[in-house]
Amino acid sequence: MINYIRVLIFLVFVSTKVIAANPTSDIIFKKDIYNGFEAIYNFQFQKADSIINKVKTEHKEKPGSYLLAANYYWWLIISGENNEVNRRHYQESLEQALNKVSIVKDEKLTNEDLYCIISVFAYRSRLEAMNKNYIKALSNVNNCISTIKKTFGKESEFEPFNLTSGIYNFSIQQVRAKHPYLFPYTVFLPAGNKKKGIEMLNKTAISNDKLLSTEANYFLMKINLEEDINYKHSSEFGNKLVSDYKPNLLYRYYYFKSLLLNGKMDLALEQIRILTTESRANKELSNAQKVHFLNLAKKDITNMQSKTAKKTD
Repeated sequence: MINYIRVLIFLVFVSTKVIAANPTSDIIFKKDIYNGFEAIYNFQFQKADSIINKVKTEHKEKPGSYLLAANYYWWLIISGENNEVNRRHYQESLEQALNKVSIVKDEKLTNEDLYCIISVFAYRSRLEAMNKNYIKALSNVNNCISTIKKTFGKESEFEPFNLTSGIYNFSIQQVRAKHPYLFPYTVFLPAGNKKKGIEMLNKTAISNDKLLSTEANYFLMKINLEEDINYKHSSEFGNKLVSDYKPNLLYRYYYFKSLLLNGKMDLALEQIRILTTESRANKELSNAQKVHFLNLAKKDITNMQSKTAKKTD
């Protein structure tokens, strides 16, 4: 069960994209949402917090306001501020988003509504998995997948479904190919297609929508780093991400890790230098956030040196 949750973890890191349901009346809302995510990606958390307060005040009826808030708290959690307050706000934001979309009858759910539901269950699952509540995580994964199934075939009419379908197609075949003992847990799920999944993610990675493109590049970086084990490709996606978002310490850390595992020690050490510089320069980070990814990187180097020493003994 634990391995099942771990292997399907790609399914619970769904895109941050939020679409305005009415393009005419929601131009300002959509602009604010995108500005909020840009601030988060650039580790401008104080700026993001200000935008979120504005959005939740001016657009309190829209589920996207609360998905933006949930993403803000998630980024705080994974960047060194993993505390009870942030976890509670994260869960409350998801509950508010789901409440807003739950009032819509099933037959009237729009693509935006379905995407919101997918996101809520995906976001819930990732926190439960982090807290090792694997039964709850699996329940949310299943709810997420049940909604994803309703979106198959709609990718051409709603671009974000390329991302969710791509992740699904890759993940399901990956589970069945690399972990056959987990087949009973996926037997009633639609078959995946790894090649198709990668194609969908690559297509999304060059999308004109910068948020979708960012998310797809992130998944491709992680897939090549942790699943398909192609560190060269992982570092290429990582380089794209840190070029677009230089202050993003999470992207920088994974870029460092892909270089380290690919044997590019000099380049990896250069990324630690940049991590240090960016951490110190960012006045919007807490003390815990300033050292979080640096500590992870130093631990990775220590582990690498230990393994190298054992091989030479």
